[in-house]
Parts: sequence; C-alpha cells; structure tokens
Amino acid sequence: KSSKLLPTMVVSCLMGNSAGYRGRDYVAALLICTGATIFSYRSGRSDAPADRALMGVLLLAAAGFAEVVSMNLSQRLMHGGGVTASSVMLRQNFCCLVVTAALTCGF
Repeated sequence: KSSKLLPTMVVSCLMGNSAGYRGRDYVAALLICTGATIFSYRSGRSDAPADRALMGVLLLAAAGFAEVVSMNLSQRLMHGGGVTASSVMLRQNFCCLVVTAALTCGF
C-alpha cells in the first residue's frame, strides 16, 4: 500500500484535487516507496517462470494505477460534484461488478 503514495500524489495534482506538493514531500514519498521496495525485495521467492513474474508485476501496477485514479475521481465527485459518499461507493461497486462479470464470462 505504501508504494501507491507517489502515484497518488502525482495523479492528485494532475486531476486538480490538491494544491500541489512541495519538493520535499515528493522526496519523502520517494524514500518511503524505495524503503518498501527494498524491504519486500525477494520476500516471495518462487519457481515461477520469468514471464509469469513480469505478468504479475504488470497486473499489480495496473491495479495500483486503477485504484489511484478511482480514489481521485471519487474525491473529485464528492467535493466538486456534490455527490454523496454512499452514492459514489454504490456506483463504483456496480461498475466493478459489471467489469468482473464481463471478465468472468469471457467478454
């Protein structure tokens, strides 16, 4: 979870959800992400082929990016669009249900 800090800060600024961060905030976030990476390096050794490991990293990165964008869109809707938190959550859950059902059925 701590590795999503830096992408969250960048996407938040790009979407206009925050006034921006100072340089030292980005350095601190980078150090936290680097520390988490070093800590977890080689923690889950397996005999999986390299292409499977790469696919896992790509899927994990895509999921992290999707969560960062989703979180910032939710914040924008609640603060700028006047949508309630429960309405945002209901809409997100419905969209996730539709996508999951489509992927499960092979569409």
